[in-house]
Amino acid sequence: MAQGDAVTARLYPNPTVTFSGENFPAQRDRDLEWFAFLSQTIETGRKRQWRMEAATWALHMAEATAQEIERRVIAEVKLAYERALLGRARLELARENLETFRQIVRYNEVRVAEGYTAEGDLIKVRLEAQRAEFALQQARLDYERAKIELLRAMGASSFDHTFELQGDLEFEPVSIDLRELERAALERPEAMRARAELERARALWELERARAKPDISISFGYKRNGPENTLYGAVSLPLPLFNRNQGQIERAEAEREWAEAQWRLTRGEILAELAAAYRALEIATEQVQTLRREFLHRAEEARAVALAAYREGAADLLVLLEAQHAQVSARELYAQALFEYRRAIHEVERAAGVEHLPR
Repeated sequence: MAQGDAVTARLYPNPTVTFSGENFPAQRDRDLEWFAFLSQTIETGRKRQWRMEAATWALHMAEATAQEIERRVIAEVKLAYERALLGRARLELARENLETFRQIVRYNEVRVAEGYTAEGDLIKVRLEAQRAEFALQQARLDYERAKIELLRAMGASSFDHTFELQGDLEFEPVSIDLRELERAALERPEAMRARAELERARALWELERARAKPDISISFGYKRNGPENTLYGAVSLPLPLFNRNQGQIERAEAEREWAEAQWRLTRGEILAELAAAYRALEIATEQVQTLRREFLHRAEEARAVALAAYREGAADLLVLLEAQHAQVSARELYAQALFEYRRAIHEVERAAGVEHLPR
């Protein structure tokens, strides 16, 4: 549509061809007068130039809007992919948790048969295994839903979710130059659209000022009066005594001022969004590093010690179950932290308007 408006803006006014006759007689002794002339409107005040410039900036606005939609779709696909990775990580964790409880069940079945363990402990472990199996089914359902959501974000026409994802939730440190990202952010489609809107408003303001100057109409033609042939010429110039386009000039000036304020607002919002995304990435990085360095490793050790002690008969079943639950919770928390970290990376990429941050 903007391209069509740009084509229209550069066109000149159409000429007018007029044929007319006068003095059609009721009697035959009177001469007829015939006219044939061409009229052309000549635009003054560089109206065509300002009209073309306004249409060009409107085309830039449309292109920026299309790029903005494209980047939004890309960001949505990235986030849907990370959610699917998180769903797969939780599914794998649920499988490992179920397999651990099944091993404990088999171990306790042997000990109950040999009379070393009370049957109540076996019932408790079987109950935990049932819970782990239910958690596995729920994780599988969540993973399938995440894959379907990924297909939807990609615009797929078929939702066959039997595929598997390539890649894992991993901690990949990124290199960030904040000043460079700020410069890139101010080239985002939203900023380009706001700047194009400002330039278009300025061109429209100049166009309305030019419309205050009247256009000239020139006519040239041929006149035949009986046996006489003569040429005809005329110049038409409106007199701007009352209407000098004052209202539209004032309106265009207000729109120009509004576009300037909108550009300042957009610029501030972009830089604020980048600052918030950068801070969120810093916090997410700290959380992942803290979990990796302290919490996750300790939970793994506690679970291994509890399992070894239980097999040697030096620890109660409740101690083992608590250690297993703590280890599973720690790994789930770590997977969630990785997801938040990777999402924070994509938020910085979107806020800065870049495809990928350097790893």
